[in-house]
Amino acid sequence: MEKNYTGRQSGAGLSGDGCCHRVTCERVIDGLWFSCTLEQDLFAGGEKVLTWKSHRVAGWDVAAQEYRAAGFDSNSVAAVF
Repeated sequence: MEKNYTGRQSGAGLSGDGCCHRVTCERVIDGLWFSCTLEQDLFAGGEKVLTWKSHRVAGWDVAAQEYRAAGFDSNSVAAVF
């Protein structure tokens, strides 16, 4: 089952029409984990300057008895949550 979300927001670094960030998630490995791709367009002076991209995987860790997640993005950042 795949879910898509496209949202609009306004603020610093975003276009005047407040566009766009996108999230697409799907359940993987027999539905135990979520795998999500995130994108956000960034603007300067009304012009799109880049699209930030990230990939996250999250789910319940039975051994640790807590949710765990890992993420990686187009700024070369890796994080464990």
